[in-house]
Amino acid sequence: MDDIILKMENDSKYLMVEKLSISFLNQANEIQALENISLEIKKGEFVSVVGPSGCGKTTFLYCLAGLLEPKSGKVTFENKTITACGKDRSLVFQDPLLLPWRTVLSNISYGLEMQKQKKEEILKKSNYYVKLVHLNGFENYYPHQLSGGMRQKVNLARALANDPQILLLDEPFSHLDALTRERMQQELLNIFEKTKKTFLFVTHDIEEAIFLADKLIVLSKRPGRIKEIIKIDFPHPRYLPLKNKGQFYKTKQYVWELLSNEISNQTVSI
Repeated sequence: MDDIILKMENDSKYLMVEKLSISFLNQANEIQALENISLEIKKGEFVSVVGPSGCGKTTFLYCLAGLLEPKSGKVTFENKTITACGKDRSLVFQDPLLLPWRTVLSNISYGLEMQKQKKEEILKKSNYYVKLVHLNGFENYYPHQLSGGMRQKVNLARALANDPQILLLDEPFSHLDALTRERMQQELLNIFEKTKKTFLFVTHDIEEAIFLADKLIVLSKRPGRIKEIIKIDFPHPRYLPLKNKGQFYKTKQYVWELLSNEISNQTVSI
């Protein structure tokens, strides 16, 4: 496995997580969600996060977005501590949460309008991202007229239109059927390769995580700790037939074995 999976070396200080711990109060009890998480993420890197249900994957993502405050430790972006949401980060939720009274184009432009950019610039950027996610011809459609995959494309385009440096994705394909999910994985990789932004992607699906990622973070059961950080060495551009390769299968089995020891009466998608 050494020629397939390598531990990621610390070679950048773009986005840093240092001894991060997060807990919640549940009535009189304190629940520890994450414990002592430390890692570095490079600029332009695609990072996937997998782990058992309830291990704190989404909590981790929300902390990077600035929506949750750590109990201890810190997250820094370009040497500045993250304490709140910022334009340098956009969060893509599981559900598209599109505004039903707005068309595809006006949903994508919503954030730009809130920033009070010029109308000409808003239209130019919105049209660019419509084309990027291959929704040409659907600009004037409303959310209820779109398929699940198309709504998620609008969700991605809306996040990207704000021109964040980091895109945070919380299981965005979990509600899609299998074929649409695979098409969206390919679409997302195409967008990643075109935009050169930093992507952080949370998923329960090991195969999806490996196909997308340059680096894979495996978390333990709650409280979530880093069990292993794995470099995924498959070259870009990547295409779906990669999943049929022997090296891909070996990597998937290795990650499965890491997680199987963390799971009690739970199932993991492989």
